Amino acid sequence: MKKIFLCVILCIIFLLVGCGSNDSKKNDADNTESSATGGIGLTYNSTSITLGDSFDNIKSGLGEEIRPSEEIAPCDGEGGNHIEHYYNGLLIGTDMSGNVAYYMIQSDGDDTTDVVREASTDKGLKLGDSADRAKELYGEPYNESDYVIAFSDDTTVLTCGLNEDKTIMYFYFTIKD
Repeated sequence: MKKIFLCVILCIIFLLVGCGSNDSKKNDADNTESSATGGIGLTYNSTSITLGDSFDNIKSGLGEEIRPSEEIAPCDGEGGNHIEHYYNGLLIGTDMSGNVAYYMIQSDGDDTTDVVREASTDKGLKLGDSADRAKELYGEPYNESDYVIAFSDDTTVLTCGLNEDKTIMYFYFTIKD
């Protein structure tokens, strides 16, 4: 039942905020500056992850992938494909140059591991925090319901899935120009 609920939340999120691509934020090997302007990075397994980071530079700190990575076409049919990498409670999407384009972390309810429970954004938002805590850290949301709260700046979106006012997942990506 929890897996079905999480799938419904993800569908709602995609309907509310759309699909993003990282086309306008290309980074080359000599320029790994992050495209994140709001500082919404993630710490997972003591490894810092920010949009635009080289996946090769961070993958050794993430632990073992739980299934093989796969190439994914953009959901809106525009822009380039992404490679998705799967870890316990964490999905990282990279552009074809190998830079982090988006990430999602989610709780598996009672099966959530300590690594996932301890993961946090650079402002300190963790799974299980309240919507009020997210607002305290990120300001006024541009979208809010009983199931989703979303924050945006000019280039990025942080969307949190909610269950009984507690964050059960968050998804961070670059807004398409």
